[in-house]
Amino acid sequence: MKFFILSMLLMFTTSIFGKALLKSNFEYDFKTKDLKVFQLYIVGNMELVVGFDYNLKIKKNNKSKKAKKRTDEFMFVLPVPNTITSWKTQKNTIFKDLYNSTLPEKMPNVKKKKKLPRKMRRINNRFKVVVQNVFKPAQLGKKAFDEVNEYLKKNGYNELSFNDYKYYIDRSWSFVVVKYVTKKGFIAKKGSVQPIYLSLEADSAAFPLRIFKDSPKLKTDIYVLSSFDLELKDVKNYGLKTIEQVDNELSQSNRLTIITELGDSIVDFYDKISAKNEIFKDMENNNLRLFHVYGTLNDKNKISSWDASTDFLLENK
Repeated sequence: MKFFILSMLLMFTTSIFGKALLKSNFEYDFKTKDLKVFQLYIVGNMELVVGFDYNLKIKKNNKSKKAKKRTDEFMFVLPVPNTITSWKTQKNTIFKDLYNSTLPEKMPNVKKKKKLPRKMRRINNRFKVVVQNVFKPAQLGKKAFDEVNEYLKKNGYNELSFNDYKYYIDRSWSFVVVKYVTKKGFIAKKGSVQPIYLSLEADSAAFPLRIFKDSPKLKTDIYVLSSFDLELKDVKNYGLKTIEQVDNELSQSNRLTIITELGDSIVDFYDKISAKNEIFKDMENNNLRLFHVYGTLNDKNKISSWDASTDFLLENK
């Protein structure tokens, strides 16, 4: 099994790659602030939860005489390794429980002027934007890309550039288009998105981190819960960290493998999955590994230099 964290060159300065999509009569600038991802990967099945904070600067395009003020909604396109089998919204507490479960087991002796260990995180369950609908193509690769563009055009949104998504098209990935909305009359200019849970079959646990690369100082928290051990020696080469190695900043090197120690939201999440899939039922105790890969991606030169041969890999031991 391989766990891919991917990045890609921005092809054009006017590109909408990795950004929210507004109606075609608006100009806008979208930046992701804080990306939160949870992946459960077991024997070809990937369960994926995605949430993020964002800033969205919106400007009406005065050239359009028929412009409508629809700034209470936007769409986001997420590449995925296969066509999703189902989707639903997820409570934000899942990220709180994962974060808190990977805190240091004991308070270390910390000298003055050094960073203190992280504090327990509290999560506000009120969202600025919520999931209204999801479009999933029935095909893969170029056919999936064409289906997405047809859907966007039909709904009055800008179409995607082929060159921006060529990396995924060439690898026969699919796409998910998530439509987010605010309360009526509000502007979706900043805030947190409601986490969305996607289920799909996949040969490996993968997440397209490259599409967020145009957001400066992007904070990432990626949790992978898997029955496989992963090779983590190259994590720091990409400016990321993991608690699976000795972390000097947090003075810890710990791993939790018991589902019930990961918080109520993870237990509920896992119970619902295992009730429908026999594969997951035997994984409840000591056969799972939790990997927390985190850090701030703020080196554009390093990120944009990645290509198909230098993608960040976490390989199965």
